[in-house]
Amino acid sequence: MKNSKEFTAIKCWACLALSVLFLCSIGLHYSGPGGWTGLVLSVWGFLIHLYPDQWADWKEQMRTNHSSLFRALKILGYTCLVLAVVCSALITTGLFESLPQEKDVTVIICGSGVNHDGTVSLIGTTRINAVLDWLKEHPDVPVVVSGGNYSADLPSEAESMKNHLIEEGIAEERIYPEPASMNTRENLSCSAELIRANHLPETVLIATSEFHEYRCGLYAKRNNLTPYRKPGRTPWYLLPTCWIRECYGILLAHTLTR
Repeated sequence: MKNSKEFTAIKCWACLALSVLFLCSIGLHYSGPGGWTGLVLSVWGFLIHLYPDQWADWKEQMRTNHSSLFRALKILGYTCLVLAVVCSALITTGLFESLPQEKDVTVIICGSGVNHDGTVSLIGTTRINAVLDWLKEHPDVPVVVSGGNYSADLPSEAESMKNHLIEEGIAEERIYPEPASMNTRENLSCSAELIRANHLPETVLIATSEFHEYRCGLYAKRNNLTPYRKPGRTPWYLLPTCWIRECYGILLAHTLTR
């Protein structure tokens, strides 16, 4: 009994810590469905472990008085769990880099926001850093920077990333900005159009976050590109929020035909 109570207390504190983590990510403007879903689930977990007897009583009342609703909620919960596990398994395929053997390659860097001063965001910087040394080692490889403008007062993600690359010593003539896209699907479709319009190689090395690589690869294949991976490493305190958000993105991607 004592061990059981201690384990419950550990789970309670773990859920509280996760709640604070998700609150911090929301405060850092990484909210969206990932942040809010994580916050709701972690607060819920904290409450049911803080008040286990009341939670047990509520379940018993639901099972007795609203059996149909209870079964529906149970099925919904297990379905969400299975989908989360499947999506997480797909995300893990992007954790490891896959480099092309071909010499004719185009690098695509996917944008992830712009800071208030017009510089590349934290996650966007990790994506650039993931491929920066590789670009310097392969000076003839063109690079597409993809991402639109979310504010009239700020440069597009593409322009911000282009400036960052130039500051890091990448020649401007190698860089092809793609400032029209507003989401991952458009990142790859617009990049594919730009690649073909400029007669660039259709074998692509996608530099994006590790959680984002699977979905980018999926959209690349749909646009008849041959994708490889160069994942950036997301800061640990943002990864849970981004991971949950990506599960939504993968589910959406598999409901779209293009």
